[in-house]
Amino acid sequence: MKLLFQKTALVLALALLFQVGTASLGYPPPVRLAMEYGRCRDKVVFLGDSTVDSASRDDADTRSTAAFLEDALSEQVVDLSHPAYHLGVFRSFVGYFGSGWGPRALIIPINVRSFSPEWDLRPEYQFGDVSLMLELGRLFSPLYRPITAYREYFSPASQCPPWTEARVFDGRLPAGRVLDYENIQGTRLSREDLRRKVLYLYRCELRPEHQKLQALRELCTLARESRLPVLFYVTPVDHGSIESIYGGSTAIIDRNVALVIGVVTGNGLPVLDLSHALPPDSFNWKVNGYPNEHLKEQGRKYVAAALSGELRRLTGRR
Repeated sequence: MKLLFQKTALVLALALLFQVGTASLGYPPPVRLAMEYGRCRDKVVFLGDSTVDSASRDDADTRSTAAFLEDALSEQVVDLSHPAYHLGVFRSFVGYFGSGWGPRALIIPINVRSFSPEWDLRPEYQFGDVSLMLELGRLFSPLYRPITAYREYFSPASQCPPWTEARVFDGRLPAGRVLDYENIQGTRLSREDLRRKVLYLYRCELRPEHQKLQALRELCTLARESRLPVLFYVTPVDHGSIESIYGGSTAIIDRNVALVIGVVTGNGLPVLDLSHALPPDSFNWKVNGYPNEHLKEQGRKYVAAALSGELRRLTGRR
């Protein structure tokens, strides 16, 4: 019996060592970089979504906004961006860095489109695995797989309706459900489909109880309590194209931006509003068929220069 116990203990110990030693191989790159010892400490860290990394096929320089910021600051910038990351995920990164792995500064974009039902509710954009890894931290994140397997096995089946049944609003007026808009795809949309796409992505008027606004409040609280230097910026919006497709959209977007900025400044944190900073020819959305915040080279360089100037002003570095 004693020998059996010893063998069992040995097998379990080896399994645990294997799990700990290989777990990080399966981490998303931003999580792996964030947890790499010393990688982010005392450096500028750029959290972000696809607006940071996307490029046009016509760009002479296809590097990311983070890379252009590195040039502007003449110091290393750690790029932790990933397509579709949002304020809920950024909150988890701030919580992780606040536990003692603090960068010199954190750059965090606020993309107004991320509040839309298309992005906010889409199941594959929730990134619960990323948040859990970061909450577990470097010490316990190797146990992520066993923990999630246990949780999935014992958790009751969700009773929530599918996200495609969620309501869509035009301003504050009901305008159907997600399912009515998800089939609008293609690079050559009709005028009516473009109008419906803009409605879906930009015309939902934010309410204070929106889950992304709540995530922003929690993020600000974490940053303030842990004394992490954070610079938010509202990503540029192609108002010229959006307004020409569906008049009156700029007014809704501006109200949403004002609400978001109010949350940040109400917590005593800085935010740079770049929502009106760029003209339509700086955007690279035509390859997708409908407006978004992906930028051409000149747009990414502009954002990097604006962030560099604001960061230098806030930190007193030249």
